[in-house]
Amino acid sequence: MLPDVLYAADAPKAMQSSVALLLLEPSQLFSYDCAVAVYMNQDDIETIIGLGRVTNVQSDGKIQILVIYDMGYSDEWEGVRKNNASSLRKLLVKPTVPAFAMEAISND
Repeated sequence: MLPDVLYAADAPKAMQSSVALLLLEPSQLFSYDCAVAVYMNQDDIETIIGLGRVTNVQSDGKIQILVIYDMGYSDEWEGVRKNNASSLRKLLVKPTVPAFAMEAISND
């Protein structure tokens, strides 16, 4: 089972070019510095909206994700960064990145 997103915020000042910072509940699926894909579930369709990495596994087990690439969904990210509860409930963070997404960012 994937962990819920507990909180979202703007990326830290030192990482201004990033999209957002997410805080996930504890999960054994994630480890420090692993690549992740962020999806939004709308009407039972999961759409990839961003790519990131684990920047910290806190002492309480919660996981910090830095989203570093927006897959073209800036409007959705705006609601996420505002900590909109309905937006956060729609997010899924997976500890894998699809090959097509890696190709998309390498072609930018």
